[in-house]
Amino acid sequence: MFEDFENRSGFWKDLGSNFTINYSGDAPSFLTSGEMWQSMDSGTTQTLAAWEDGWVLTNNPDGTITANPKYTSGLPSETLVKVPVGPQSPKSSPTSGVGGVALDSSAVFQAKGVKSDEFTGDKVIIFQHCLEDENFSDGWKMSLGAGEYDRETLTSGSKNDQISAIYVPEGYTVVAHQNYIDDAETGETWEWVGPTSKTCLADGSGAANDEISYLKITYEDPEPDADPNDCASENRAVKSDKTCGACLTGYSLVGGKCIADEEEEETDWAMWGMAGLAIVAVLFGMG
Repeated sequence: MFEDFENRSGFWKDLGSNFTINYSGDAPSFLTSGEMWQSMDSGTTQTLAAWEDGWVLTNNPDGTITANPKYTSGLPSETLVKVPVGPQSPKSSPTSGVGGVALDSSAVFQAKGVKSDEFTGDKVIIFQHCLEDENFSDGWKMSLGAGEYDRETLTSGSKNDQISAIYVPEGYTVVAHQNYIDDAETGETWEWVGPTSKTCLADGSGAANDEISYLKITYEDPEPDADPNDCASENRAVKSDKTCGACLTGYSLVGGKCIADEEEEETDWAMWGMAGLAIVAVLFGMG
């Protein structure tokens, strides 16, 4: 029923865990089996080619697909619906539920073609599985603000030694320990300064995957208000405690206000002029 992709399966694997697909014009023909389809029953989302690996697929008149297990008897069938991956530009009307698909040029996909927007938000997020893991969407995730997270948080729900990915937004710093904070030794430590996303903590040397028992999260406003008291409008410097201080360079304190030195000079000349006129008037009066 569907095109055989046996010889193309290696294409996706060789690209690694994350890759970007860029093209213009009509979608490559093989992407008709690269479309994402989600089960209405289990919520599982994967490529059409991945569904074909273990399921017998049958098109339905309403555009859905019925999936029946290939190798395991007794399991119920599942109904699949297509999930748009990017702007749709099929070569022909997809009346059978299968057509060409255009991918947005900046999309990053997993090996199975899954695009994820989980690594966003204004709080730190920890994940049970790596983004590349086929079970990523089935694992738990937890949003965390500034604070310390130890036994009480990480032991609950079996999150201790179970963190495999982390998202750190701008302004946050996360310090992680291998052991609980009250243990004799902290063990290995890791630090991440936002904005950063670690989609798999198994990567690199000293990997933190499934090793974290303590988190300390701090936050510092990346764009703090440098002048909350609007000292600039008074021509004054901002002190370390954010209060207004002495007059800025080029300004002098006159009558409790910081006046520009040029204005002060003009005012002085005016005062001298007025005084001179007064003296002249007195002299004429005496004459």
